[in-house]
Amino acid sequence: MPPRYPTRLLTPDEFVVLVRNPHWWTIAAPAALFLLDAVLALWLLFAAPLGDPWSVVAACVLLIPAVVFLLVRLVSWRFTTYVVTNERLVVRAGVLARSGTEIPLESIVNVSFSQSLFERILRSGDLDIESAGTSGQAHYENVSDPEGMQTILYRLREVRSMGLRGVDEGSTPEDHIRFFTQRGLMSAREARNALAHAVPQR
Repeated sequence: MPPRYPTRLLTPDEFVVLVRNPHWWTIAAPAALFLLDAVLALWLLFAAPLGDPWSVVAACVLLIPAVVFLLVRLVSWRFTTYVVTNERLVVRAGVLARSGTEIPLESIVNVSFSQSLFERILRSGDLDIESAGTSGQAHYENVSDPEGMQTILYRLREVRSMGLRGVDEGSTPEDHIRFFTQRGLMSAREARNALAHAVPQR
């Protein structure tokens, strides 16, 4: 489960619709490297004569960098989040050194995605968001279900734009979450988390 978005950072009528990490494929390569190094390290330990110190050293040389690499990528993946609210898209990354970008929904001009055949099978891909003003175009890689994210952003942008024009569309957090869940754009787990925390702050 991705980290929750702090409610203190929400505006009075804002609620969180979706919080998502990058696709798990982001950490597949370091995980595979760790498993390969672990197998080689075990082979060295069992193939060498009992008590041979050099086999232990070789196993550590193989294993330690792979563990560090995996942990770094895992932490980076865990603390990179795409947060979609009824007002904006927020991308946050980092643990000690934090960075973040915000794109107001009403400023989004175009959302496009790209997927290779392999990425379509995994439901992963890249997302490009073009927005008005100085922010220009933002590119995000390894996004989970980029086509679904595109639909979510477009619908929320439409509702947001109507609200800014004084047209009350009347959608509640539950309405949005039900709409996205029925169309397979959100998992049941994401819907439960959203319903538990997507309450407008009064």
